[in-house]
Amino acid sequence: KNPPEKGGLFPSSADFYSKDEKGLKKKKSPLVPYKYVWYTVHHKGGITMLLCGGTVYFSDGVRKIDLFIRAGRFAEQPVPNDTALDLTGLRVFPGLIDMHIHGFRGHYSMDEDTDSLRDFAAELVRYGVTSFLPTTTAAPPAVLLNTLSRLKSVSGDSSGAVIRGIYMEGPFLSPAYKGAMREDCLCVPDTALAEAFQEASGGLLKVMAVAPELEGAQA
Repeated sequence: KNPPEKGGLFPSSADFYSKDEKGLKKKKSPLVPYKYVWYTVHHKGGITMLLCGGTVYFSDGVRKIDLFIRAGRFAEQPVPNDTALDLTGLRVFPGLIDMHIHGFRGHYSMDEDTDSLRDFAAELVRYGVTSFLPTTTAAPPAVLLNTLSRLKSVSGDSSGAVIRGIYMEGPFLSPAYKGAMREDCLCVPDTALAEAFQEASGGLLKVMAVAPELEGAQA
């Protein structure tokens, strides 16, 4: 999807850029809405652009360098007519990965409405989370199977944070340590049921919480 024009969630490029003497697009304002930067880099994966002047955070330290992006990937050198974003005074971080999240801003990983799941992902990316593992809670097997199938159906969308996998918290948990889980939805580990969960998820089930003290947990 293209970003909305003025007045929408994302500003139009005319609000922020002007051509310099080399033909590069230079930003008019010293502030860049991070939502717009993310939209440009992620949702137009084939784009080539230059992020200049920012303070970049790496795993081994912090450096003030320019980042070149070609076809959605980091590159060593820019190419002519790159789109340049002046990030002077701003910090550049790798996208955050949320490994365990049940919901956010009114959206829930087990919502029956797939549009709500897409909005869930869209809300996360506004806060720097670029990929995540939506997390389920204990529920009847039929509900969980349907939930996994729905999450699989929206996992290929690129309109927000990317679903990298699914985290199942329950139903193979101990009633003695159930926390906020519904006790009537807990059960002992069952290999056949676990395989059915994996099949429903299309292979997206990456993490499953299992109480090791329960019978069948070692199977």
